[in-house]
Amino acid sequence: MIILKLNENNELIASINGKEEEFYRTVNYLKNMNGARFDRENKVWVLPRSMKTINDLKKNFLVGSSYDFYELAGVKAPRVDNALDIFLEEINGDINGFIKEFQIDTLKLGLKDFQKLGVSLALYFLLKDNGFLIADEMGLGKTVQALAVVNSMKRLGYIERVLVVCPKNVKLQWGYEIETFTDFSYIVVDGYNKDKRLSCYELDKEIYIINHDLLINEDDYEKIVHDVQPDLVIVDEIHYFKSHSAKRTKKLKRLDVKYRLGLTGTPMQNKPEDIHSIFEFLIPDYLGKYKDFRKQYILYDFRRFYPIGYRNLFELKTKVGQRIIRRRTEDISEELPTPHFKTHRVQMDSLQVLAHDRVQEMIDETKEKINKTDNEEEIEELSGKIMGLYTVQAAISDDLRILMLSEKKWIRNLASVSMSYQSNKMKKLKKLVTDILNYNKDFKIVIFSQFARMVNLIRQDLIQSDIAKNVSTIFGELDENERFNEIQKFLNNKDCRIIVMSDAGAVGYNLQVASHLINYDIPWNPAILDQRNGRIRRIGSLWKNIYISNLISIDSIDEKIDDTIIKKRGYFDTIVENAEEEIIAMQEFLEKIL
Repeated sequence: MIILKLNENNELIASINGKEEEFYRTVNYLKNMNGARFDRENKVWVLPRSMKTINDLKKNFLVGSSYDFYELAGVKAPRVDNALDIFLEEINGDINGFIKEFQIDTLKLGLKDFQKLGVSLALYFLLKDNGFLIADEMGLGKTVQALAVVNSMKRLGYIERVLVVCPKNVKLQWGYEIETFTDFSYIVVDGYNKDKRLSCYELDKEIYIINHDLLINEDDYEKIVHDVQPDLVIVDEIHYFKSHSAKRTKKLKRLDVKYRLGLTGTPMQNKPEDIHSIFEFLIPDYLGKYKDFRKQYILYDFRRFYPIGYRNLFELKTKVGQRIIRRRTEDISEELPTPHFKTHRVQMDSLQVLAHDRVQEMIDETKEKINKTDNEEEIEELSGKIMGLYTVQAAISDDLRILMLSEKKWIRNLASVSMSYQSNKMKKLKKLVTDILNYNKDFKIVIFSQFARMVNLIRQDLIQSDIAKNVSTIFGELDENERFNEIQKFLNNKDCRIIVMSDAGAVGYNLQVASHLINYDIPWNPAILDQRNGRIRRIGSLWKNIYISNLISIDSIDEKIDDTIIKKRGYFDTIVENAEEEIIAMQEFLEKIL
């Protein structure tokens, strides 16, 4: 098989993967291709960049890429109908008539025009296919659009009861939004007391709010099926159900519910496979069975069963685009603050470099073991070990004190420092925070780290250095009420100008009061990074401009993560993002009609 890419010079390059006989057949073919040459330094073939080249290769070989083939060829992709086109054709362009017929303008607080369009499409496809995905970027009001859908369907008699399945940390936020925008009765199913929690399902409410993992609990699941009997399920942050094998995903797909609405700002987090599981719940069989999906779109290494490339991505993009609405923040930038991004690079100290290098030696040794085995279980185990070692490197690049707090002796032995130690990254953070707070007395800052221990170290250092006296924190060990109280303190207390969060706070929270966001470290997943940044770039922000800073340690795992994010964004943009003409058409439509 052939994997195609574009190099830094925008040349079409090819690498070969396959058994010996297939390998040499491919090499001989490329040797005889007009204009093809072998780049010995990079060990790839450089090919004429054209659709003819790609089509000729596809006739003779399996061809995959993380790029769309039209992008690889440097030509414009053909225009295909998306969800908006299908909707407009069906209603003859009369969006205002549709809004009136479905009573979309009857919430307690009004919707913005682009939100009315999102609600209209969701309603149309829910009634057509029983499922739809609202995938607007963070901050564009997916929750209020979902509540508008509920409002319309309730008024017109399509539904009686609604189940909201959301992350644990935003259950109370959903309750607040329901009270703000509707008059619906609701219950937040909560509590460690089993009897008290299960009794919530027996109450006569219009909306029941549960967290994702309650689906796994058999008692809760039975109560949902037999007592609640919802007509509509809204799954907030539906990308949490991207894994086909996860218990909560299997339980969700077992629910016999007529209407299914998904909400996420990141419908594809890492790879194209993610989107299949989401649609398997929303519109079963729309993307086919998983085994057929894999054959159609994924290429696997000939020796080991893991993806090395993708194909037919334009076809996948077309299918996904016909059952999804996605608006980027820049598409409606007049509604949102303008973001300003800056990367601050800091040098690790000698103790960090030493510890980082020692872990890299372990990684290299583990990779050698992988190359010497064909045992899939062993490969999977060793690959997991490498990811664990990468995580240790990320901790080292943050601050060596994280290692000292580890329960594992070998990790503590990587660095022997006192708790008064501070990394250069921490020193840089303290200077940034000091400068921001001193520049404007109304500025507020959100700080993210992937490590809960780092969250507490940051809070401790900021307070002990007299940079701040009142610092909110959000991390995994806090329950819903504790998190809600910490958020309210940051939002409403003038003296609390900083909140430090792990990725437990990366979804669902509206932190429009913040002017600045600092990523103390960068997650592997670009979707999580976008979720973080989306906490402060939201409709209703107090600021015209917001500032987002990333801290990266030089010559560390941070730089590898940064490069990986760029690659993963390529997959996402190829499959999910709107084409430029679609964005322009949507903007023109809003200006003319609404």
